Amino acid sequence: MTFDLQMGILIVLPTKLTMRNRRKVNQPSPNWLKVRPIQPKIINGAKMIIRTKNATIIIKAAAVADYRPSVFFRDKIKKDKKPFSLKLERNPDIIAELGKNKGKRILVGFAMETQNLLVNAREKLKKKKMDLIVANDLRQDGAGFQADTNVITIIDSTGKTESLNKMTKIEAAEEILNRIKNLIKRKGGGKR
Repeated sequence: MTFDLQMGILIVLPTKLTMRNRRKVNQPSPNWLKVRPIQPKIINGAKMIIRTKNATIIIKAAAVADYRPSVFFRDKIKKDKKPFSLKLERNPDIIAELGKNKGKRILVGFAMETQNLLVNAREKLKKKKMDLIVANDLRQDGAGFQADTNVITIIDSTGKTESLNKMTKIEAAEEILNRIKNLIKRKGGGKR
């Protein structure tokens, strides 16, 4: 799968699904597959929600962070002998907002946890009205950000839970896409 994100980043995954790269027009491109680049900034959360109105399938990557500093300092904060506290505020929950107005769209999200993996993932799936959630325990060997592999559990809205063995992240992406393909078939083509 090839996505041209128009931000100097090109993500390429080997799969049967491909998208026309804006610089290479000879690749097959299913007419139902569109990628909308979104800058990874909190400020663009509302923009992303607006841009997904016509989406049939939304795969929402994990949040950058659940919290952010409530005050932005333009300059370096100099050391001082007094203790320094940083006040945090919650980031918007974009996938929860998408779930509120989901309609017939397929909504896929992720749960990265360090405790109660399945309980937390199932709760998030239901609360945020997702069709599929991909859960992984960051403390598990071979999972998370620090490895080229991942260990995932895929849970669908019917409660079906499938724990997969350690695999490359590309293989994990393929597994997720296969589950989405099955959802599309079950829902009659993923129509809005």
